[in-house]
Amino acid sequence: MSGITLAPIPLGTVVAERHFILWDSEGKKREIVVKLGSPVPIDPEYGLTPYMFRCPAQIIGLGVDKHVYSPAGEDAFAALCNALDLIGQILESQSKSLNLQNRHKRHDARTPPWVWQYLDGLGES
Repeated sequence: MSGITLAPIPLGTVVAERHFILWDSEGKKREIVVKLGSPVPIDPEYGLTPYMFRCPAQIIGLGVDKHVYSPAGEDAFAALCNALDLIGQILESQSKSLNLQNRHKRHDARTPPWVWQYLDGLGES
């Protein structure tokens, strides 16, 4: 798929959502919301194989709220896995650039790691 630029797509139907808290250097809470859309087939106008999919995802609370990411994959499952990986990369880089801390971070061997490291801490102070 190299060399092809795909047009932006909407988030569409949200199939999964996670809310969690990160803290800034002054101890202030920041609520983060990750939304995962349903994988959708890539428009045939791009001339790709008919089974290629994209999986939209959005991260709210880290300064990239308006952007809907939509990594592609060989099928819906691969697009979903690529979206989960990309979400983790964005969470890590944006958290680092904003100097935010994850007080609930666990070191877990399961993948994708961000799913197990950014857990719901909304009920805690």
